[in-house]
Amino acid sequence: MSMRITISIPDNLAKKFQETIPPRKRSNLVARLLRNELKKREISLEAACLKANNDHDLNKEIDKWQSFDDEIHE
Repeated sequence: MSMRITISIPDNLAKKFQETIPPRKRSNLVARLLRNELKKREISLEAACLKANNDHDLNKEIDKWQSFDDEIHE
């Protein structure tokens, strides 16, 4: 399944893209580049989460905050 989207890119980049990449290859190229970028960001986010999960001081601080009685009394 495919979805058609509209994006805006600088004119000079769009022109070079159209001059360089054949019409029937453009969508596949954009999809591949986007997939690669999203994977890099996912890996980076995963690494940041693992680092945070292994941060002893941060985990102590989280435990301290979670120990508060957060029941609301009116």
